[in-house]
Amino acid sequence: MALITCTRCGAQISDRAGTCPRCGVVLGATPNEDNEKQARQRVGHFLTANKKYLPEAEIPRLRADLSALSKEEMLEVECISFKDPVLLILLSVFFGAYGVDRFVLGDTVKGLMKIGVSVLVCIFLVMGAFGLIASLIGGMSNDYYDPPAGGAISTIILLGVPCVLLSILAFVWYIVDIFSMNSLTKKYNARKIYKIIKAAC
Repeated sequence: MALITCTRCGAQISDRAGTCPRCGVVLGATPNEDNEKQARQRVGHFLTANKKYLPEAEIPRLRADLSALSKEEMLEVECISFKDPVLLILLSVFFGAYGVDRFVLGDTVKGLMKIGVSVLVCIFLVMGAFGLIASLIGGMSNDYYDPPAGGAISTIILLGVPCVLLSILAFVWYIVDIFSMNSLTKKYNARKIYKIIKAAC
């Protein structure tokens, strides 16, 4: 048995050992092979730890792209703060009507659109209520009560129909966002990784 020097840490070890007992380097592997293996292991640990934050379909592509990054670039990826899909679903359930879920994901335009729809629904509700009350009071101000059927119906049609349509739109959008928030959040997280990968290329 002869002693050899570890190419990484310089320890004296047996030539029959498969790996260095001090640093774990595979003996007989070239530095490039060793670095590539370490990079793959590092990427594997990262993806395993953050699997719940990323789209499952993107994992193979991310594994390949991340393995090509340098240590410094991979460190930048590991420092990314991911959005939690469960938290975003809860935000969508309780505050989705106000666009909070969209704002958290950086989608300002759709967040403002959701607020706009909610505001319009409120405006039509208030206008419709005031219009209906005014019609009823106007009919009761005569010497005898004559139900203002025509005025009330006109108010309901002019203000009620748009209110109902906008309410349906807002409700459908609210429900769709709740069920798609998990996927939207994971895609948002993946885009943050791809941004670093693109900058490294």
